[in-house]
Amino acid sequence: MFQSMEKFVKRAISMLLAALTAVALGLPVFALPPTGDGSSTMIPVMVGLLGLSVVLIIVYVILSGKKKKGRR
Repeated sequence: MFQSMEKFVKRAISMLLAALTAVALGLPVFALPPTGDGSSTMIPVMVGLLGLSVVLIIVYVILSGKKKKGRR
């Protein structure tokens, strides 16, 4: 029973983090003043994607470390 509950909790946490990330990317927090070209909308998108990739890389490293630890 605990394994299925553990799996459910892990999936629930990952879905919550994905939803929070999607909401955070939609917020106009990174709004820049208009510059007259397309860079005012591209910069926040690029920063958001860079931040998301950093978070995903950290999660991947943590999960792969746990898998290697389980093999021993």
